[in-house]
Amino acid sequence: MNQSDFVNRHAWLYGLQEYFIGTAYAADFDLLFKALMHDNGYRKRDLLIRLSHMDNSAIEFDEQIMRSFYNCTMHKDLPDYDVTQSALMGFVRYYMNDEYTNTAYRFIMSFDDEVVPDFNDFYSRGQIASKKWLVEELSKVVDQNVLGNVAIFGAWYNFIAHMLFERFSIDKMYSIDIDDTVIDHIKEMSVTETQSGRLVPITLDASTIEWVGNDIKNTQSGSSLCKDIDIVINTSCEHMPDDWFDNLPLGTIVVLQTNDYFENIQHTNCVNTLEDTTAKYNMSNILYKGTLKTELYDRFMVIGIK
Repeated sequence: MNQSDFVNRHAWLYGLQEYFIGTAYAADFDLLFKALMHDNGYRKRDLLIRLSHMDNSAIEFDEQIMRSFYNCTMHKDLPDYDVTQSALMGFVRYYMNDEYTNTAYRFIMSFDDEVVPDFNDFYSRGQIASKKWLVEELSKVVDQNVLGNVAIFGAWYNFIAHMLFERFSIDKMYSIDIDDTVIDHIKEMSVTETQSGRLVPITLDASTIEWVGNDIKNTQSGSSLCKDIDIVINTSCEHMPDDWFDNLPLGTIVVLQTNDYFENIQHTNCVNTLEDTTAKYNMSNILYKGTLKTELYDRFMVIGIK
């Protein structure tokens, strides 16, 4: 597999690099990143030496797995070898041995024989930087990092769940998305949280949600589907109309992100500026507002009380 094809197919490694910046794992990932993405022969040598001495007791290891890891590392010298997302993610998971890459591996393996989504869509540098930014700024305005009960609107596969559970005290997280096919994959990816009942994936259209006090109503039975919501997070505002915000009870704590990436055909509700964002989503008290510049677009975030 030639190097340019490898870099284009596995650009999601840039997102993982962004995730590990500032963590105790940064130097370890930097070695792997330079070996694979920079095609650095010295780093490949160091990576393979380290790999041969590693003992990751959490993963059953055999000669076939070792061969796969070597193939990923030496792919340019093996023109007939095609580095798949699952093979490379298995390599990264074994080498890094941290919960975030374990989560990503469980996600990709949850598709079995289905067509696996392109990791480049949701593990891009911009996507990861946006989520790290949210977690960091939210931690500055929340007392003692206690979030209570959280509703994530437009959650999709809910890739931010791991970061939120890692940083904050959360009683229950409701992962709300209109696409019912994501539920099984969320359960596989966040197995501990879903089995314990701390993460509850629900199929709902965020634009048609009905509230009773701080509860989200089950429109079929009239009972409460999500109870005592303390905070609503929506990082997908550009994908949906503003009804989700208009319907929120006054006094709700809200974290929202949107962007100016009009060129993406899936973005039906972008904004031009941060000022447009605060005008569109009117808060009674803004706790934080800011802009994150990415390679393709500007991302705008507002944390406040409706």
